[in-house]
Amino acid sequence: MFKEVPKLSKRKNNQLESFVIRKSNKYKKKKPTKSAAILMVIEIIYLWRALPSCSRETLDTMLETLDNASLVLEEQALCRMLKGALHQQMGSKEAAMQNYEDAMAYAVQGCEDPYVAPYSSFELGLLLTEKPATASRGKSLILKSKENYKDFDFENRLNVRVHAALQQLEGID
Repeated sequence: MFKEVPKLSKRKNNQLESFVIRKSNKYKKKKPTKSAAILMVIEIIYLWRALPSCSRETLDTMLETLDNASLVLEEQALCRMLKGALHQQMGSKEAAMQNYEDAMAYAVQGCEDPYVAPYSSFELGLLLTEKPATASRGKSLILKSKENYKDFDFENRLNVRVHAALQQLEGID
């Protein structure tokens, strides 16, 4: 199936198609593990901001699946970021923040998905801006997600989210 993906692509400048082609090229020679395949599905759901439309039961199942997944080191940052997003969606903000911080730490160690660090920084920053005591650090992480990372998947999409968040945080230093 992964060998057919590049042939199905219609537009070369489409972010999602480019992303899916890059991911499929990775698995042309070596079939993905079940855990890696599930990780990709949850990743697409996250990137298209569809987690809010998932039921609590589905979110729990995704989280349990990620908790039990056997992944290589390069997949750990993505897994932690996705766990952070799932916890955030379920209202477990402390667990979400810890997972975003872990994702950023794993990304430094080697991550095959360069968008994980800026997205994790942004998501963590958003959570931190909800409390006055941590709002300044949150804003700085949001800015970091835009200024310190370049040329990653869905960069434009994140930049739009950063711009909107910064407009709401204008009074915070």
